[in-house]
Parts: sequence; C-alpha cells; structure tokens
Amino acid sequence: MMSSCPDYGRYAQEVLAKQMDPVVLDSIRQIEARGDYANPRYMELLMLNFFTKHVCRLPLNEWMASQVQSGTYLHCPNGSHMNFYDDQATYFNGLIQYLKKVENKHRIISSGSL
Repeated sequence: MMSSCPDYGRYAQEVLAKQMDPVVLDSIRQIEARGDYANPRYMELLMLNFFTKHVCRLPLNEWMASQVQSGTYLHCPNGSHMNFYDDQATYFNGLIQYLKKVENKHRIISSGSL
C-alpha cells in the first residue's frame, strides 16, 4: 500500500490487475463502467478475487473469525471516517446503546444469572 491515491491507482492497474483472472477483471470493469457500485455481484467479485489476495490475504471465513466474536456495526449514513463529528446524532446514540448493552451484559455475568 501507499499513501498516494494516484500512485496506488497505477499500481492496481499495472500490477494487481494483471494478477487477476481476466474474466473476473472484465466483469469488475464492466460493473465499474456502469457506475453500478451497489451491485452485490461487484462486492462479491472484489471480496473473493481482490481483498482475499491483496488486502487481508485470508479466506473470507477466517477474517476476524476468532478475534471479533461478538462484534457490532453502526451505520452512520451522514458520516465519513469521522462519524463522531460528521453524524453526531447517529454516532452517539449508537455508542450509548452499545455501552448500555455491554454494561447490562456485564451485570448479568457478574450476578451469575447467565
């Protein structure tokens, strides 16, 4: 990886794309040409043929399978990489709900009710 988006774009085209199955790469490029990034097939192709080879380098079923067993996810539709600033209402509401859930679970475990 590198910090320059243009440099990474060139690297992806000149090095990584050449390592992909040409049929898969053609499918990905057709979807991108249509701007159909919400197409589930697009993410499926990327996950199986790009991310597992160039990002995480593990089979999908092993991604964080043992590290994050009870993980949660909060979608902040009006946020970016700084959700706590960009989408404060959603972020803090979700954070408070999560903390209450963890606190309640801790209370149940501590009291032996589990």
